Amino acid sequence: MNMKNEVGGEERFRKEKAKGRKLRQSHWWKEKISKGVCHYCAGEFTPVSLTMDHIVPIARGGKSTKGNVVPSCKKCNTTKKYYTSAEIILRDKMGTDIEFWIQLTNGKPLKQNLLDRWAPSLPILSSLTLTLNS
Repeated sequence: MNMKNEVGGEERFRKEKAKGRKLRQSHWWKEKISKGVCHYCAGEFTPVSLTMDHIVPIARGGKSTKGNVVPSCKKCNTTKKYYTSAEIILRDKMGTDIEFWIQLTNGKPLKQNLLDRWAPSLPILSSLTLTLNS
């Protein structure tokens, strides 16, 4: 995913990554990983082998907060990439990669960062179009 197309751009991405590094040093995070359980596969791992995964990825507007990060094994984190949980379920059920494009009533795609800026003033988004990638 191109950082220029991410929600909020490169500066927000850098800030959230810095917050994540700080959160990794917290007592709260250390206690989370001390259990040694991956949030996604429930596998047991050593605390040092668990990574911090953003449930809503930073690239999709997620934040580095306690409510949005979970311990994840490297395999699950790598497999998840920048997808949301709903997209992973769809991808697994459909057996193919997916992309979502938000479209306005005129049918033109709307970039996510513009959507975030203008969504409060937009009357209705007409559709969420699913595009399959083989």
